[in-house]
Amino acid sequence: MEPPFQVRSIGYVQNKPLDITAGTKQNDIMINLFTEGKGYYKNNAFRENIIQPCIAFFLPEDSGILVCDKHEPYKRYYMRYSGKYARYLTKNIIEKYKNQFIQCNDISSIELNFKSSNYIIRKELPQQMGILESKLSTILTNLLDDNPENQQKKITEEKLDVYLQERLDRKLSLDQMANDFHLSTRQLSRHSNSFFGMGIIKYHESLKMNLALRLLENKILKINEIAMRLGYSDPLHFSRVFKNKYGKSPTNYHN
Repeated sequence: MEPPFQVRSIGYVQNKPLDITAGTKQNDIMINLFTEGKGYYKNNAFRENIIQPCIAFFLPEDSGILVCDKHEPYKRYYMRYSGKYARYLTKNIIEKYKNQFIQCNDISSIELNFKSSNYIIRKELPQQMGILESKLSTILTNLLDDNPENQQKKITEEKLDVYLQERLDRKLSLDQMANDFHLSTRQLSRHSNSFFGMGIIKYHESLKMNLALRLLENKILKINEIAMRLGYSDPLHFSRVFKNKYGKSPTNYHN
């Protein structure tokens, strides 16, 4: 009978700006705790930027690679494991959080379980529960028992809209916004589509165009001044975006 928890390896990676590694192997699951730095995970289906603090599960079917940022290398704890109940808990955690990447507000208890362990690599999976298996069960059951809102910073439609309205004078990147909300880019995109029916970059641009229209109708500012006020360094690019939105150039509205 397959044991409920089986830990193959546990370790810690830091100060390795060239770290590139397979997400997992040997049909195991890999759990990672990222505490500092940056990097990304990529497979055939998606690319996910690592925004710390973050817990990430890499699954056997992912066939992906983990790449460290060479300028801000991440620090991560990892544990590679298997076991019938461990796989069951992992599946339920991912379903509960709706993501295999979980941004955390409080990582202290999880980090303690990693820090208090000896780092090892086993050639064969253990057939009996030991200290490492006990620590793995604690990490997984705590994640499953916790409320996702306690781990993930809550975001509302109002908060996101206010955030964007306050930044109409600048160009925002998806990575930057996700980092500000302590979310992954995929999580932020899902929230935006749920709240506004479109991606967050597109929604931010639509807010800019709405303000541009009001400013043009007031006929107080010149077109290049409106462009600069809305974070467009190139007035021609601003004009193209405006025309795509309203079917007329800013000049036609301004005159």
